[in-house]
Amino acid sequence: METDDPLMVTDDRSQTSDETETGDSPIAQNRITEQLEPICNSSFASAESFSLTDIVAVPERPEISAKNVVQKRAIRKEAARQQWTEYENCLIEELFADNLASGELPGKAACDAAISRGIKRSWKVIKDKVRNEISKLKKS
Repeated sequence: METDDPLMVTDDRSQTSDETETGDSPIAQNRITEQLEPICNSSFASAESFSLTDIVAVPERPEISAKNVVQKRAIRKEAARQQWTEYENCLIEELFADNLASGELPGKAACDAAISRGIKRSWKVIKDKVRNEISKLKKS
């Protein structure tokens, strides 16, 4: 089985001595040599200065410094503090009177009940409000 392409593997077992030593035919070795000659004869032909980055374009990584990290953190803005309205304060005192008297924090279900009654805040913010009210009562 003969092919025109010397790089193609054939079933022909009659290889020359050059082919058996290297595994490639002399024609294939000549092609590889022809492809590498311009690279080897260029300005970086010495072994000390030759590297793959001279042949292949490698994209440079952007430098990461502490300044860049600080700038990214500065971009983040905290949500503006929202004042508790008089209605919300009265509702907290009414719904969590037992918790304020006993000094125990409410659970998520109790905070969700307050949300369903009209407080437009997350359950964690409501729980923090109750915690702050309990600490105020303990101080006074």
